[in-house]
Amino acid sequence: MTGDEAWGATWVLASPGTDPAPLVPLLEHEGPSIRLMAAAGLVWLGDVRGFDTLVALVAVDDLVAGSHLPVPMWRYAGTTLPELTGQDLGPACDATPKEAAAAAVAWADWLEANRANLRFDATTGTWSVG
Repeated sequence: MTGDEAWGATWVLASPGTDPAPLVPLLEHEGPSIRLMAAAGLVWLGDVRGFDTLVALVAVDDLVAGSHLPVPMWRYAGTTLPELTGQDLGPACDATPKEAAAAAVAWADWLEANRANLRFDATTGTWSVG
């Protein structure tokens, strides 16, 4: 699956989805927007497997395919992670590429330190460490 077909399928699977299984293989997709949506969908569904990809995309400056107004991947990933975890490790909405890269390192360090203790609360749709 490639191009618009892959984007549309990922959007459908991630948005109102309840089954994370179809999103998992999309974490390896060649298109970064597909990986971004799959990763965000997995994390929103309570599947920890999306975190690595989402964190990796915090440093990517490409625009999210299909976004209106255009949104860089680092901004999408960098606002999704704090919303889901309650952690504010950046980047700020007006970040420079250097600041986004620093935030990606901070998120990677946070994930490495907390991965084993991440817990998903299906009632609130958020993650916590504990």
